[in-house]
Amino acid sequence: MENPRILIVDDDRFVRRTILRVLQSEGMIPQEAASGPEAIALVSKQSFDLILLDIIMEGMDGFQVIHQMRSLGITTPVFILSGR
Repeated sequence: MENPRILIVDDDRFVRRTILRVLQSEGMIPQEAASGPEAIALVSKQSFDLILLDIIMEGMDGFQVIHQMRSLGITTPVFILSGR
C-alpha cells in the first residue's frame, strides 16, 4: 500500500502543524486545511485515505463539513477531533 494521504482540518495552526509533523514522521502524506470551506475545496479536487476533522471551528463547523462532503458523494472516512 502507498503512504496514506491524510487531510488535517483544524482552525488552530499549532494543532495542524503538530499533527502534520507526527504523521510525516510515520511516513504518511498529510495536507492541511484551516477551515471547512478549504477542506471541501481540497476533497473535491483530490482523494484522501482519511480526514482528521475538528468539530469546533469558526464559520463552518465540522458537522457541516461532513454533511456537505456526504452530499457531494465524498465518502472518505472521518476521524473527529474535539477539545469539547
